[in-house]
Parts: sequence; structure tokens; C-alpha cells
Amino acid sequence: AALYRQLNQPCVPIGANVGLFWPKRAILRKPGVAVVEFLPAIPAGLSNSAFMAELEARIEASSTALLAEAGFKG
Repeated sequence: AALYRQLNQPCVPIGANVGLFWPKRAILRKPGVAVVEFLPAIPAGLSNSAFMAELEARIEASSTALLAEAGFKG
């Protein structure tokens, strides 16, 4: 949020399903196709709380959809 506020520029969020194939703190990765999706830009000038809420909502929605497409059931 600090960088977003200081630069006063739109932010382009990214959703991904990479966690399905490369879990946190794991050395070994699972085979599969990692997908990264560039989402619509969040306009500059939002308050920190509004920006973070919008950022989280967009990334979570995208990542959930990408995980479902990859066959994740959890």
C-alpha cells in the first residue's frame, strides 16, 4: 500500500495458481501448468484500506477461479 500511495499510479494485480504446484516452504514442486493472469488496473488515489480491500478481493477471486480450472478441490 505504501508504494501504491507514493507512486500515485494505477496498480495491476496478478492472480495465479502457482501455489498449487509449488507449495509454501516446499523444496519439491508438483508437475502442472502454472497460470498467471493480469487483472484490470486498480485506479490511483484510493485510501489504503479501500485499495487493500479491492486488491485482496480481485486476487482472491482470480486465484480461486484459476485453482478450480486446474482441478483443485479444497
